[in-house]
Amino acid sequence: MLIIAAGVVAFLPSFLCSRNFLADAFYYLTLAKGLPFKYSLPSYAHFKYLPAFPALILLSHLLTGRLIDFMNAAKLVSMLSLIATSVLVFDFVYYRLRSFPSALGAGIIAILSPAFLLFSGNILSELPFTFFASAAFVFMLRKKPYLPWIFAALAILTRYEGIFLIPALIIGQWRAPKKLALGALIMIIICGPWVFFILSNFGKFFAFSYPTEAIIAQGHAGFLFLWDMVRCLSPMIVVLGMAGILLLPRALRPGMVLFISGYIILHMYWHWRDARFIVPMVPFFALGAAFAVDRLFQTYLPPGKSSGKIALAGILALTAVSLALFDGFAFRELAGLRRDPRKAVMQKILQYDPSAVVLTNIEPVVCEWYGVKNVHRWSDLKRTDDAYAWAAERYAKDGARYLVWRKTDNFAILFFKELGQKGLLTKTVQLQGQARAIAFYPILFEDSGKMIVFSIEMNPAPKP
Repeated sequence: MLIIAAGVVAFLPSFLCSRNFLADAFYYLTLAKGLPFKYSLPSYAHFKYLPAFPALILLSHLLTGRLIDFMNAAKLVSMLSLIATSVLVFDFVYYRLRSFPSALGAGIIAILSPAFLLFSGNILSELPFTFFASAAFVFMLRKKPYLPWIFAALAILTRYEGIFLIPALIIGQWRAPKKLALGALIMIIICGPWVFFILSNFGKFFAFSYPTEAIIAQGHAGFLFLWDMVRCLSPMIVVLGMAGILLLPRALRPGMVLFISGYIILHMYWHWRDARFIVPMVPFFALGAAFAVDRLFQTYLPPGKSSGKIALAGILALTAVSLALFDGFAFRELAGLRRDPRKAVMQKILQYDPSAVVLTNIEPVVCEWYGVKNVHRWSDLKRTDDAYAWAAERYAKDGARYLVWRKTDNFAILFFKELGQKGLLTKTVQLQGQARAIAFYPILFEDSGKMIVFSIEMNPAPKP
């Protein structure tokens, strides 16, 4: 109850303040809202999401009697996932060490992790994935061998990194063939329908890809991922966590080290840099830190070792200070999530024209959630196309009268960059065999000029 209460108090600011969500959040919300349940969205072949998180959002919405809308239901899933993870950390430490102070300290370390504080109110699949992945290990040492495999299967259906749990569980149960057979059966029952679906519809197991432009724009995290771990876990938790993981139960240690290593290497090499990817590491380093501190207490607290007590007090003080400092950075970043400039822009456009047709480099599903339904996405424009002729065609055929350009969007292409640099811009294009002049007038600057709304006009081109 202490951990739950602490989690509610610590995570409530993020829950109440977070308004600026990643585009992924709106995909999950759209999939949760859409019935029958879908795996991907129309016209978004490169975005194929796993089903567990949208299902949890829908379940949360239904269990609250539909009184909570989908967005707040998703935020509730996120916050409760991290509180539940912190409870699991407490439970595991108390189960193994029978030390209430160590268990409580581990749970508090998880709750006060900068990553948990920053993202607890956001709509990210990493948050329920963190719960499922940690639950798979917590229940490894219990008498119900089917539970780890159930949680591992749910983790896989939440994020692809969950696949690392399979070899981790096999290593932990390799001396118990019956447990492994039961685990294989559970995987087939839970994940089998999904595997069959993606293989039959997409022809490959990893039905997951991003546009080339996204990969080029983002780049790989590389060793910066390790710095993000220090920043989002705090330095002393990283140090104590790495040492303490080596003190975990022998039956659990190899699999957990394999999972952590695989996850870190994957995100260093394949994923681009984003602090949210650190969240699934929090419970494991919190466990390690608790086991390390417990060993230090056992070593240095016996009578007559005053120097050891002073050293231990210094370590605990450094741990508390590092957590407090990096939590301060997390809350400072949280202040930037209080307002979503995309929403402000869409509402302003709707004031101009309730049936506005918009060209944008913001993902259309975000625009739709904020009220603008008629959106032409940037990816409709191919690299080989004449961008201005494309805009003129949308103006003539679809009635597009606004262009929203977001400078901070990772998917920006040269078309939008040129507009942003030059502001007012007029181009001559050929449309249906006639020369036309298409003009872009900046009419609204939002988010300190990082987002610009252009009004589009087109007239016959002036004669030379």
